[in-house]
Amino acid sequence: MLRGETDAAADRWQQIYAFPRHLSRVDFSYEAAPRAVEAALWAGRPGDALRETQRALAMFQAPDLTILSGRLLTAGMRACADLAEQARARRDQPGCADAVAAADALATWVEQMGGAPFAGHPWVAAIPAERATWDAERTRLTGTSDPAAWSAAALAWQDLRCPHRAGYAW
Repeated sequence: MLRGETDAAADRWQQIYAFPRHLSRVDFSYEAAPRAVEAALWAGRPGDALRETQRALAMFQAPDLTILSGRLLTAGMRACADLAEQARARRDQPGCADAVAAADALATWVEQMGGAPFAGHPWVAAIPAERATWDAERTRLTGTSDPAAWSAAALAWQDLRCPHRAGYAW
């Protein structure tokens, strides 16, 4: 994916999914699921990205490892925002409503986990940047796409020296 070969990345994920014993493990989900979701997003398949996000989040039953799920949640929110934008462009009100409902379900999941995925934690330096990107994607979901929210996300990623994520936010 980092070489710009999104189709090859998507094919690789299909190969990985041929081994279901890995997919049912929560540790595999918090490590690999964000990458799979991002590959689907960059390949222009937000519906697949959202389904993968939902599948992976179903494995988290308690807040213990959810401090590691911010990247997955942020990618899932991006998928919802992409779907909402596409639906608005097609004047597809039900499609837009479905994207908003999926985003609301992600937000509800975060609440059920006590906000842990986006609460500051000394061991997960990326949480503030993930939270800022989550907030920015939520503004894009509604159709307003707040420049201040995106600027905050970009600066947070810059502070972590993640130029690719800062570049997306800019």
